[in-house]
Amino acid sequence: MTAREALLAHARRCPLLTPQDAVKFLYQSEFGPGHFAPSPTAALSRLLKELSGVTQKNQPLFEEIGDGLCRVHLRAIEAHGVAPEELCRWFTATANTVRGDAARFAKKLQLLEALARGGALPFDAAALAAYLVPYRAAGCPAVHHSEMFRAAYHPAYRVVFTRLAAKA
Repeated sequence: MTAREALLAHARRCPLLTPQDAVKFLYQSEFGPGHFAPSPTAALSRLLKELSGVTQKNQPLFEEIGDGLCRVHLRAIEAHGVAPEELCRWFTATANTVRGDAARFAKKLQLLEALARGGALPFDAAALAAYLVPYRAAGCPAVHHSEMFRAAYHPAYRVVFTRLAAKA
């Protein structure tokens, strides 16, 4: 699945998506979890702590984000028989492999602008432009989910290679 296809599907599932959340989505589709690549021991510790605060739900195990990567939903791992240790192995393998490319990410941002201009996203081109000007000036860093997105969707996931999650 391409990043474009994945982003459009994500926008349909999450109509409160903001420019910041769309940028985060595309950033992860390009750079994977690389901005958060602790040691395997630290990664497992953080995962177990986060899992203690989520309620398991019957939902799809993962959501594709494009370019061979996906978000594995922590709320679904138990129902799909994925042990935290296994998810942690997927996560660290992905984080230690995916590097991404700034030029490809810049093209993804241009795609995002085109989608916003075309009305395909739940925000308009002006809102996106207002977000992207300072974002680009800051060097296009990794970002967190917006407060609105967190309040509405309570995201809890790990970015991993789709091929690993699809085996579960």
